[in-house]
Amino acid sequence: MSSADPVFTWDFHSELTEDRFSIIAAELHRVRDEALETHEERKGETMWSLGTRVYERAIWAIDELRATYPDWLSVQRNGLHFVFLIGGVPVRFYKGVPDEITPKKMKTANIGESER
Repeated sequence: MSSADPVFTWDFHSELTEDRFSIIAAELHRVRDEALETHEERKGETMWSLGTRVYERAIWAIDELRATYPDWLSVQRNGLHFVFLIGGVPVRFYKGVPDEITPKKMKTANIGESER
């Protein structure tokens, strides 16, 4: 694989399949669209409030998906800290340029007592 070839999660771990990410991505896309529809700048809402709303709804939506996909999807939540697990592999949200992910951002999440 050359450095110009795309890198996919399933190249690193067999549990991180395209189908599973597609399911989660579709739900996150739906949640963001719904939050955008209710965003009202003229009533003082800012991009911060929109981002907060999207984040909270995304957490809720992934948590709800667990009922449909209990064999491969679980979550760990402790306050605002949220990690979802795909086939036991921890996944977190990342905001930034994909090519600029640092090793610190790639650290492994601690899975513990708050896992559901």
